[in-house]
Amino acid sequence: TAGVLLTTIEALVDEANAQGCYQSNVALNRYACGGVIADFTTDANNGTTVETDLYTYTTKASTLAATGEKLEAWYSGTFNDLTATSQLKIYFGGTAIADTGLLTVSATGGWSANVLVIRTGSTTARAVVTINTPGASTALYTSETDLTGLTFTNTNIIKITGTAAGASGGSNDITAKLGTIYWYGSAANV
Repeated sequence: TAGVLLTTIEALVDEANAQGCYQSNVALNRYACGGVIADFTTDANNGTTVETDLYTYTTKASTLAATGEKLEAWYSGTFNDLTATSQLKIYFGGTAIADTGLLTVSATGGWSANVLVIRTGSTTARAVVTINTPGASTALYTSETDLTGLTFTNTNIIKITGTAAGASGGSNDITAKLGTIYWYGSAANV
């Protein structure tokens, strides 16, 4: 039933008002039900031949407050230049968790990336990334990264970047078209 949200957030409480349904985690962050914490709906292009942030999101402090809490991100876009070499990278907490390396693109068209980051301890997490790049020299890229030295009580950045290199690499060779990021609680909190 729609009502008024609590003035002070309480841990693991479901709430609803006229704008929607909300859940809170143990660190007292309030999220929309379904876990969506970010959406990207505007095209973002690479710039020149340098690594360019396509989509970036800074989590709230303590977003991954307990072991088992997780982030899931989905990104999609296009490669626009057959003569450039294209590279996609994904970062979490300042560490590259995926790097396609330089890809030779034989057909312009879509690419997609799926990311899962799950907290495994007080300063550790694991990340799994799959990047599908049909029309590129490596059509499917998968990585698993064990992250250490994280401070979950701080904000952390999750982002995807693009670089277009080679003799004709330049601006607008890679376009991110859409993305979304979800937060999920741990199974222990269910």
